[in-house]
Amino acid sequence: MNIDHLSYPMQGLLLFAIFFGCWSFGQMVGGGLALALGDGSMMTGNMSPEFVKIFRWVQILASLLSFALPAIIFSYLITGSLSRYSGFKMPISIFGLLMTILIVYTAFPFISQTLVWNQSISLPGFLEGLESIIRMLEEQMENMTKSFLQMDGPWDLFVNLLMAGVVAGYAEEVLFRGTIQKFFNEWWKKPHLAIFASAFIFSFIHFQFLGFLPRLLIGMLFGYIFWWSQNLWLPVIAHVIHNSTQVIAYYMAQKGYISADIENMESFPVVPMLISTVICIVLCVLFYRWTQSKNSAESYGGQLD
Repeated sequence: MNIDHLSYPMQGLLLFAIFFGCWSFGQMVGGGLALALGDGSMMTGNMSPEFVKIFRWVQILASLLSFALPAIIFSYLITGSLSRYSGFKMPISIFGLLMTILIVYTAFPFISQTLVWNQSISLPGFLEGLESIIRMLEEQMENMTKSFLQMDGPWDLFVNLLMAGVVAGYAEEVLFRGTIQKFFNEWWKKPHLAIFASAFIFSFIHFQFLGFLPRLLIGMLFGYIFWWSQNLWLPVIAHVIHNSTQVIAYYMAQKGYISADIENMESFPVVPMLISTVICIVLCVLFYRWTQSKNSAESYGGQLD
């Protein structure tokens, strides 16, 4: 079955039907396994250490089913290949890789500060009940996250890096940037709108509304890295680095290797945050100019061939 001949609205409906179906299936599988293997602690978010060790692997499976599988299916329906649509390209430029890493790290302070701002937002008085529900759900999710991040040793660190770094980085990027953003851009011919829309869906689907803004911004940053480079490996690597750095920071703080209260976010000092933000913007401009020159040279070389 090939759907390339269908109109963009029909392809879009099919894409989101596949996404919703796979996401629902992934959540059901993950939830079913959690209930079958668990001890009831998941319902409060305060999971027992024994259950956490099992549930990390359940979460890996759920992520692949929920995010990677719909991208693979859609790629096959469009191109006849399981991965051709998404935009993975080899080899990866060393300069592009280094620039991507620097952009991610210099964006960290501002993105983290937006989390503090986001968490301080209060809804109007007439929505007080809704805000209470949101904060209760967020507290449960935060307790679950803290349970995941309790790491006894290197093996727990490795599994967390695999779960939150490698698998999440690949699965979420292949869907939200390599499939949804790319499809929106092909359909609308408006790259900025496609980047925002896919980042909005990316942030929304996590259902953590007190962290919606930073996740939206980091999704947009990954989106621009993909649009400029036209290589999905770079936002995948950026996502892996972003998530893995946080996991490693938690581990090092728990083991006493660094003296920082990772769990209690506070506002960043204004001057260092501004400096890192300016550096990040400059790096993005340089990265954009380099990718434009590189893509033009590749396009010219292709015409000659």
